[in-house]
Amino acid sequence: ARGERILLCDADGPVPFGEIDRLWRALDQGYDVAAGSRRLRPDWIASPQPRHRRLIGGLWRLAVRSLAPTAVRDTQCGFKLFTRAAAQAVFSRLQSRGFVFHVEALILAAALGYRVIELPVRWTDVRGSRVHLVHDPAQMLLELVELAVRRRTGPPDLGRERNAGDGHDDQERLRPRRSR
Repeated sequence: ARGERILLCDADGPVPFGEIDRLWRALDQGYDVAAGSRRLRPDWIASPQPRHRRLIGGLWRLAVRSLAPTAVRDTQCGFKLFTRAAAQAVFSRLQSRGFVFHVEALILAAALGYRVIELPVRWTDVRGSRVHLVHDPAQMLLELVELAVRRRTGPPDLGRERNAGDGHDDQERLRPRRSR
């Protein structure tokens, strides 16, 4: 990517591209990463995932909160906008190669001091997901455990957040810093 803002989005297009405006405005306000979320406005979901996928998603969120919490509740929503600086810093350090990269990217952004905000987006389930419901959850959980170990034992820029806490109630950390 060559632009000053870099959008990460799912190839199957569950989030309409018009939703980028909301994320763009957040970066205009001083945030470095704006993460789209299905969790903040469930009424904006035009077509929900099948029940079994929602169940697995709920278990995944529980695992993330337990092992590698972030301030973003919907880590797996594939619609995130980064400033160029944040994207380069985060993705150059990323070690995860599977679906856990979403979680690691958010943890790295916070650990590196980038301002992150979670914003609601409109979303429609697209059938034919590449996630295999038998072996992918086990692989994802293993990757999440590996990320949690790296986060706890590695240097700060590899995933330990500077601000300790569970990442869910530390809203002060999510506010943009103002220059003086």
